[in-house]
Amino acid sequence: MASITAQANLRRRVAEVDASISGLQYTRLALLRQLDAAAPSYPILTNISREVTSRIFVHCLDPLSYGHSTTSPRYAPMLLLHVCRTWRSIALSTPELWANLTLDFRRMSWALFQGATLENFIEDCVARAGTLPLSLHVNGGCSWEHTEKVQHLIPTILKRLSSRIQTLDLNIDLRHYPEDTPGFPLLQKLKLRLLNLNAFLPGNHPIRIFSAAPQLRELSMQCGATPSLFSIPGAKLTVFSGHRLSTTECVDVLRMAPSLIECHFEEPELDPDTPAISHSGLKSLTISLLGDNSSCEFLTLPTLQNLKISLYDFENVQPILPFISGLSASLLKLSWGTSPPLEVPLMELSAMGALTELKLCDPLIESVAELFTLLDLTKHHNFLPQLQVLELDQCAPYVNAILVDALSSRRALRSFRQFWVYNTPADALQGYYREEGLGVALEELIRKGLEIYIGLRNTQAPGPGAWLFNQPRL
Repeated sequence: MASITAQANLRRRVAEVDASISGLQYTRLALLRQLDAAAPSYPILTNISREVTSRIFVHCLDPLSYGHSTTSPRYAPMLLLHVCRTWRSIALSTPELWANLTLDFRRMSWALFQGATLENFIEDCVARAGTLPLSLHVNGGCSWEHTEKVQHLIPTILKRLSSRIQTLDLNIDLRHYPEDTPGFPLLQKLKLRLLNLNAFLPGNHPIRIFSAAPQLRELSMQCGATPSLFSIPGAKLTVFSGHRLSTTECVDVLRMAPSLIECHFEEPELDPDTPAISHSGLKSLTISLLGDNSSCEFLTLPTLQNLKISLYDFENVQPILPFISGLSASLLKLSWGTSPPLEVPLMELSAMGALTELKLCDPLIESVAELFTLLDLTKHHNFLPQLQVLELDQCAPYVNAILVDALSSRRALRSFRQFWVYNTPADALQGYYREEGLGVALEELIRKGLEIYIGLRNTQAPGPGAWLFNQPRL
């Protein structure tokens, strides 16, 4: 009798649970109907076309491809898949969202390393990218428990995607490179960095996987990556950037790249046996030199038009003057910076008759005073006659009648900017300059079309007009 009663109680409880489930299912369906009915009322879904929304989604991507991995659910494109069904559909059908693939193994969740989860994710991204060429950014750093997985996965990815990659940024161990690939027929931009500088494997170098990259135009080598470690075709290279290469390696780059137009050498290390080289095609050079033992004397650049040079820990500018003098005939733009502040090579500047743009960073105030004097064309007719843009950055406050006379004498000048050092007490200086009547004179130059900025550097670039002492337009 007791067992019959227990069975009856169980059946009653099951019936109650079934009824509760049915009620919840009915409530769920009712809520879904309400959501479906309300969806058309969302302006972002009804007033903006799918095409426009798709373009907006593309702008949600990190423009530098740094800061997060494509796998992250907190950022685009993955975040866009979890907002609503319409956005998910648009995101999945926008190839540009998936053609830029960033794999930062340091930031990936543990679950992605299980089984073939990550491999499947990459396959899905490639499929969603359609026929678009791929941009791949890989950071091979990872925790020790995933090292073996990453060492296997990176070579597999490079082999699998080599025929589709147009831009490639690798920050990986030398041991991550595959022994060979079918080639990179679309590769145009390549950036190489090394994670583990001690993982040099002499028997496997130079790495030859980029030998078949006929479209390569831009090459950057940073953080220990050097030309001697890789076999890279240089015949069509137009842009090169290298960090802490030896000067001999810099010469090797210039020799292997006869089509080079733009070059960046960051803190090259002087090799006393560096051979001299002349490169007739180079138009733009950015170079930073560290210490008085640095030199550019091995370089002859007869057609260079744009030079940005920074000197660190130099006692004087003498070591660099022969190089600067050799560029006087062709140079159109010069950016000069030193730390600590050094004199500006005004004598060498006087020979640059074609110069149109001059930017000085952290100049000595004595050099600024002499420069303002020389800029007065009524007294110095041949000093930079073609100058159109003059900028002084991290400059001690120096505004006086000599400057106004110089600016007034130059019809070709379009822009003058003087950015003061950050700790400048602008308010204390304001009254003195206004008493001199300089504001009125500068305002007259603005009315004539000259762009002037004098004051502290703002977060946004100043537009046409003048702002003195970080105040609104005069």
